Amino acid sequence: MSLVKKIGVLGIALFGFLPVTKIKSAEKFIRGDVDGNRVINIVDPITALNYLFRRGPELSCLDAADSNDDGRININDGVYTLNYLFRRGPRPSEPFLNEGYDLTRDNLRCRGQADLENIIEIRQQDIPLVIRESGTKENPKIYVLREDVSTRRISIFSQIWNAIIIQDANNIILDGLGHRVIYGAPSDLDVYGILVRNSRNIAINNLVMYDNDNDNDNGRKKSAIFFDNVNFGSIGNNRIAMSRSSGSCIRLEGGELSQIVNNMISVLVPDSDGILFYSSPNNLFSNNRIEADYNSRCISLISSDRNIFVKNVINSSSEAKGIYLEGSIFATHFFDSSINEFRFANYDIFFGRGSNGWITLTNVNYPNDKVFFESNKVYLNREWYLDVLVRDGEGALEGVDVRSINRNNVVTRYPYTDETGRIGMTLLSYRQYSNERFAAYPYRISVSKKGYVAQSRVIELNRNAELEFVLERRQ
Repeated sequence: MSLVKKIGVLGIALFGFLPVTKIKSAEKFIRGDVDGNRVINIVDPITALNYLFRRGPELSCLDAADSNDDGRININDGVYTLNYLFRRGPRPSEPFLNEGYDLTRDNLRCRGQADLENIIEIRQQDIPLVIRESGTKENPKIYVLREDVSTRRISIFSQIWNAIIIQDANNIILDGLGHRVIYGAPSDLDVYGILVRNSRNIAINNLVMYDNDNDNDNGRKKSAIFFDNVNFGSIGNNRIAMSRSSGSCIRLEGGELSQIVNNMISVLVPDSDGILFYSSPNNLFSNNRIEADYNSRCISLISSDRNIFVKNVINSSSEAKGIYLEGSIFATHFFDSSINEFRFANYDIFFGRGSNGWITLTNVNYPNDKVFFESNKVYLNREWYLDVLVRDGEGALEGVDVRSINRNNVVTRYPYTDETGRIGMTLLSYRQYSNERFAAYPYRISVSKKGYVAQSRVIELNRNAELEFVLERRQ
């Protein structure tokens, strides 16, 4: 079943409004992918070497062939890729594995386009950096870290220590290129590694962030990345740790329609959050790995409706909570994720005293089933996938009518089976309130097609399941 089908109307709206940045002066590519098929294998260095020494066809993207990113195409690039593939050598320079832009200035072109415009390099001497100038969607401002940096106070009158502030600016890309941002401050100051405020279409990528202060209980605010009233933001491919004093690794407050994708987040101090949504609805949190320890929280949702979580791994231990919810959390949806407990974790899911609304968990595994309700104004839906295959003695049957009937005799009709004889559906397993749980199963699944004998089968749906029907022709 496709992700769009699983997420539904809200997901389509969310993905539809997220802008796809296209930069006129450059093209995206994967370094090392010389033939442009999005796979790095032995064909790529052979293609580059044929171009260099055997008058092979012209390369559409010279940047992709520059594996070591030295601005030149020569035999060293082919050897570099072969060492990566077969001798555990270093990986090609970014962008690698995923498409991206060449952030190194050179004279190589990619599909007719030259280097990026508007690249601004950041070093420690530039910190704290305040960015107020906007780019455009067609040509955003691009800032790249060229070395590790650490937070500093903006001025002697400021109560904030930070490395980078993006304020009232739009269409900004900040790429860390794998460099570190070390965030921390004296005990009487707020501290943010990166603070983005009142901005739109901001991307924060490829950073390694960790804290270096020690005051755990001073009431100040602290975040590695803080989006304050940001719309259409993106936080991706970062590694963020908080191990010295309390706060949140990533905090979204106000704003909406941001995506947080492919990050590794670790919280090792009490009363802290891996990711905190505060009055921030309609965001996407996907393919992240998040760990919390020592009475902290992996994910906190405070008065934030309609957020979507897809394919995340959530690990908690030592009195930590997997998911904490407070305030209005209507129509929050988790897909294809796991919530795991280690070493005396607190709860998988914890509904706070002021929580109201509902969350839905579709194909989410939490083996210990530790859910706690402090509120009676909230409930949890748990769903699983059911795949149905229908065939006859000759093969798959297309156009079969498939219906489900739950224990309350509510009938749901689905689209006909496709040419493979399959139909995928998502079914409610149970609805859980503070003091009771109502099962929707057993389900009766019925299939019928003109000219065949109809069949039905009863299923107890407490995990993903598959059903196969073999229909016989009517005599």
